[in-house]
Amino acid sequence: MKLSKAQGIVITLLNIIIVALVAVILFVPEFSVLGVFSSGEKPKDPPKEDDPPVVEEPVHDKLRAPSAGKADGIISETRLMGLGDESVVKAFFLFGSVYIFGNATVKGLDFDGYGGFICKLSEEGEIKAFSYLDGNISAAAAFGEGFIVTAERKVYFVGADCTASVCVEQTDGDALDVLPVNNGVVAVISQPSGTSLKLTEYEVSEWKNGHSTRVDSAYSLKYLGCFDLGDKYVLAARANSLPRYDSLVLYSFIAGGDGVEHSYGGDGKNIIDPYAVMPCERGFIAACSKNGIATVLFIDYSFTLYHVYSLGFTATSGCLVYSGVCYACFESADGFITYKAEGAVKPERLRSFDGIKLCAARSGYFIGAVEGEHGAIAVFSEDKTVLSYSVSGGIAYSFDTSGGTVRAVISAVGGEALSHTSGGRDVYYLVLKAV
Repeated sequence: MKLSKAQGIVITLLNIIIVALVAVILFVPEFSVLGVFSSGEKPKDPPKEDDPPVVEEPVHDKLRAPSAGKADGIISETRLMGLGDESVVKAFFLFGSVYIFGNATVKGLDFDGYGGFICKLSEEGEIKAFSYLDGNISAAAAFGEGFIVTAERKVYFVGADCTASVCVEQTDGDALDVLPVNNGVVAVISQPSGTSLKLTEYEVSEWKNGHSTRVDSAYSLKYLGCFDLGDKYVLAARANSLPRYDSLVLYSFIAGGDGVEHSYGGDGKNIIDPYAVMPCERGFIAACSKNGIATVLFIDYSFTLYHVYSLGFTATSGCLVYSGVCYACFESADGFITYKAEGAVKPERLRSFDGIKLCAARSGYFIGAVEGEHGAIAVFSEDKTVLSYSVSGGIAYSFDTSGGTVRAVISAVGGEALSHTSGGRDVYYLVLKAV
C-alpha cells in the first residue's frame, strides 16, 4: 500500500519522538537507566513507612577531653583508642604538656596508619594533637624545644606542637637509639648487621654526619644501651652464639676512634645472659642471669674492678630502674623480686616490692605492675603501697608526682579500673589522686 505524503510526514515525526524519548531514558540523569545500572547497583526500593530511620556513623573525635575516672581515686582517664594493639616507647612530661611516643599495629580510630605515632595531651588529659611517622618508633629523646625520634632508618625532629620533620633519610642499618650530646650534637646508634653496632654523631644545625664508630663481633649483638661519660662513650650489648656462648660486652671509645671491648661471661660455667645495664655513681650495674641464676654485676668505670653477686634463684628476665641508686627487678618462678643495688655493696632484697614488676621511679616513688588473674597498677614507696588499681596486663611507662596529683602513662588489655578496651592493648593517660 502506497503511503500518502501526509502519512509519511506523520510516521517520520513519530520516529523522531521515539528516538528522543529513548535518548532521555538512556542519558538524562533523572531518568537514565544507564545511570542506575552503570555502577553495578540495582535501583533502591522507596522507603516504607515502617522502615527504621537511616543513621549515619558518627565521626570519631580524636581531639577530645578526658573521661571521668571509672574507679575511685582516678580523677580522669584518656584512652588512646585503636583497632589493634598499641604500645609506648617513651613518654615525657615537658613544656606544660604530656607527649606519648608509641606504635600502633592497626590503622583506625585514633591512628591514621599503623606504625609510629606521637600524641600531645594537656596535663589534664585533653588530646591536643596527633602526628604519625613512617615506620615503627624505636627511640625518642628530649632535645632543645622538641624531641629527636628514630623510626626504622630515619631520624626525625618533633616540635613541641607535635609536628614532625625528617632530619636523616637513611641511617646505616635500623636506628636503635638516640643520645643527645652537648654543643648541639646528637648521637644515633644503629645496627648495620646482626654482628655489628654503629654510633654516628650528627651536628643538629645542619644534620650532617660527624664522627662515627662501628664495632664488630664474632657473635650476634643485641643492643642494651649507650652512655655518654663525657670523655668517652660506652656501648653495652649482649654477645651470644647459643647454646655455646653468652656474655655482656661493653665497648668504650671516642667517636671516630676504635672501640675497646670489655667482655664479661663466655662459655661453660661462665655463661652470662645480660638483661639490662645502667651507669650508677661509681660504675655500671647489670641485671643478668649467670647459668640461669639471677645475678647483679658491678663494673667500675675503669673496667678493672668487677663484682659478681649471685642472688640464689633462677631468673628469666630482668630490668633496672634508677632512683638515687639502681633497683634490679627479676622475674622468677615465684614472681617478681627486686634488689637495691649500690655498686660494690652486696644487693639488698626489698620484700615490700615482691610480686611487683618494677617499671619506673620518680621523686622517691615507684610505679609497677602486679600480674596474674587479679592484676593491678600500683604506686608505692620502699615501705608501703600508696595507690593500687585493678588493671589487666598492665605496663607502666612514666609518671609524674608534681602539681598535687599523680599522672601516669600506662597500657593495658582491660581491668575493672579502666574503660573498655578496643579488643587489644590500649594506651591510657591517668590523672590519679595525690599520694
